Amino acid sequence: SDPARAPFHQRSLKGQHTRGINDIAWNKDGSYLATASDDGTAVIWSVRKGTPLRILRGHTSHVLCLAFHPKSNILATGGWDESVILWNIQRGTKIKTLQAHSDPVSSLAYNPDGTMIVTGSHDGLMYVLTLGL
Repeated sequence: SDPARAPFHQRSLKGQHTRGINDIAWNKDGSYLATASDDGTAVIWSVRKGTPLRILRGHTSHVLCLAFHPKSNILATGGWDESVILWNIQRGTKIKTLQAHSDPVSSLAYNPDGTMIVTGSHDGLMYVLTLGL
């Protein structure tokens, strides 16, 4: 079958962010989405219900990027405030805040086994950090 002719199913997840969305990520089993926003929050969404489950507040400005840990219930967020925050998504609480950059954190990714995270910033630097979780 032709994928271009496949039916398009649209579903809107809305009602939480008050400003633009900068990044979106799926968790490992596809049951959650996370969104990063200029309103200073990251939101964990139930894909099945289409509703927000957790609102993560901890950055002092825009949340620019995020990534789910590949093997556990941890979300990393990077922000305009130059920090990376690791969150327990089940509780909606901070695990750790990492201050590695001197400019906004614009990208991040876990390695495949989740023992390290790489962060990129407007300062032109990339750091590979061992998490020790």
